[in-house]
Amino acid sequence: MEWHRAYQRLHEKPDDLPKLAAEYDGMLKAEPTNSALLYLCGRISADRSKSRALFQQALEADPKNPYGHFGLGYDRMAAGDWPAARNYFARAVELSPDEPYFLQSLLIMRLALGEVKAVEQETRELLRKNPLDYSTDGAP
Repeated sequence: MEWHRAYQRLHEKPDDLPKLAAEYDGMLKAEPTNSALLYLCGRISADRSKSRALFQQALEADPKNPYGHFGLGYDRMAAGDWPAARNYFARAVELSPDEPYFLQSLLIMRLALGEVKAVEQETRELLRKNPLDYSTDGAP
C-alpha cells in the first residue's frame, strides 16, 4: 500500500508530481500488473492518451476494478463521448454501488443523455422506500 500513501502526498504537495511519477514508475516496474497502481499512474499522468492506456491496462489486470472503469468513464466524459462514459460509469457503480462519486458521475451522464424521466421515476421510488434519505440521487 506504499503506492496509496504516495498518492495521498500528492494532494498535500502538488509540486511533488514529478517525484511521485518517478516513484510510481519504479513501483510499476516491480508490479506491472497491479491494477490499483496502474489506475493511480493513469490518474497522475499529464498525458491523456497515456492515462487512457493505463486505465485500460488496469482493467486488463483486473476487470472487476471499479476505478479502471471510472477512469475510462471520466476520460470519455472529458472527450464528450457521453454514451461511452455512461457505460463505464454504470459498470463502476455495478462493481462499487456505494461509492458516491461513481453514483454522481453516472447520474450526470444519464441526465446529459436525456434520461431525465427515468431518473425522476427511480428517485421517486427510492424516496417512497426511504422518505428520510435526502441524499437519494436517482442512481440505482
